[in-house]
Amino acid sequence: YAIGQDNINELRRTFVASQIILWLIALITLLAIEIIGMWLLFKHLTIPDGRMTAAIWVFQVAVISLFITIISISYNAAIIAHEKMSVFAGISLIDIFSKLGIAVLLLQLPTSVDKLIVYSVLLMVVAVIMRICYTVYCKRHFEECTHNKYSYDKGKMSQMLSFFGWNTIGALSYVSKEQGVNILINIFFGAVVNAARGVTSQVTGAVQGFITNFQVAMNPQITKYYAQRDFDNLFKLVQRGAKFSMFLYFFLALPLFIDIEYILQLWLVDVPEHTVSFIRLTFILMMIEAVSSPVITCLLAVGKVKWYQIIVGGLLIMNLPVSYIALKLGAKPEMTIEIAIIISFVSLLIRLFMLYRYISFPVKDFMTKVLGIALIVVLLSYVLSNSVYNLITINGFIRLFLTVSISWIISGVVILAVGMNKPERFMIKNAAIKVLNKVGIKK
Repeated sequence: YAIGQDNINELRRTFVASQIILWLIALITLLAIEIIGMWLLFKHLTIPDGRMTAAIWVFQVAVISLFITIISISYNAAIIAHEKMSVFAGISLIDIFSKLGIAVLLLQLPTSVDKLIVYSVLLMVVAVIMRICYTVYCKRHFEECTHNKYSYDKGKMSQMLSFFGWNTIGALSYVSKEQGVNILINIFFGAVVNAARGVTSQVTGAVQGFITNFQVAMNPQITKYYAQRDFDNLFKLVQRGAKFSMFLYFFLALPLFIDIEYILQLWLVDVPEHTVSFIRLTFILMMIEAVSSPVITCLLAVGKVKWYQIIVGGLLIMNLPVSYIALKLGAKPEMTIEIAIIISFVSLLIRLFMLYRYISFPVKDFMTKVLGIALIVVLLSYVLSNSVYNLITINGFIRLFLTVSISWIISGVVILAVGMNKPERFMIKNAAIKVLNKVGIKK
């Protein structure tokens, strides 16, 4: 917001205040998680025999990693706010290849070594490396990050603490939806179904990573447009960002959705029960959340988060008690994701209504030009791709290759022909030409 107003003093005050607040958050979080986490670990969670020591190690190392991550947020945010996306991508690649190196290393370790403990410790080392990378770059390139001492700005601290305080509701709602439901599933169904949820997170998270990077590049511009009161471009960017996010996610997820059984058998051999249905339902949930992300960024840019977090955050927190009631009444574990889908969609509608109240956001256009078009694209692409998939008589990897190729061709054509207007197709064409030119393929 300060960058959008070209106010270096405000920028410096914001960065310093965020550092103080994040250190306080990190310390409070460390204390709270230690107390609650150890209580859950010893009293309620189902841990396989002989694995309690490893569970304690993993838990403690995860807490330390979280602490390091929290105190690094300001530097990460500075890079994104300045839109240094090449730097962000470069540091992200260091993170990715470091974790890949850990996976390869684990394969080389003898069976006498507890690989779970080694894995968690090495992930903590990666978190430290990321902290160093972010800090060094920011201190060398951004003026607001080169302060010599912390100065207490009461007004800025009060403003940011209020924003943080209300956003805590949203953070708690996310924790309840993800980790809270995981704990419920562990209590009701045991570690096997938790394993299915874990596999689901791996598969859907791989697709989500692409969308997150796209949205990270878009979010600073949304905030800057609002800071400049450029509402025409703001509304266009939110709608276009929501539509493109959803299309990108759907394009990548469609072949996985169709042929997920074979992919899981190829990857895991012994596939945990419920994994296939978990993944398919989670894909639907993530598409709704992909559409919601630019809307959330716009709401946060407006800054009126009190009632937003009370209403939407309160609704999202209901994932946990409603899931508990459903499981208590004998529902299958899939019901927890179905509940999340319904709540997520209702939350999107509420966010749109609140944006309309705050800044006269064109909700009708969003419903028709984003949600309506997206629904047509999804149904048409899925029906065509699944029909072709059912006609393929060859089994095995060749069928998977054909499924991926045909699904991407069909969904790509449908997205361009039905999902985008002429200016958007022109934008995609120009972006593709730029990419091809950069890699040495001239148009």
